[in-house]
Amino acid sequence: MKAVFVKLLIKNHTPDCNIINNYRPFSNLTFVSKVSEKAVAFHLNKYLINNNLNESLQSAYRSYHSTETALVRVKIIL
Repeated sequence: MKAVFVKLLIKNHTPDCNIINNYRPFSNLTFVSKVSEKAVAFHLNKYLINNNLNESLQSAYRSYHSTETALVRVKIIL
């Protein structure tokens, strides 16, 4: 249930404003949707950790698991 207002902003300061490629879309999500999205993500992540539902080698979307730690694990396994 997100309502977004999309605005067009000029990418660079070119004199020709009539060319559509000189614009990029810009959207402002409402404050409520940002807060609720973070709350859901926090509780879902907490649920996955408490019930050991994360894959053991998963590094994405986990605290203290970066691409560096993923590469170290792969290097140790191989």
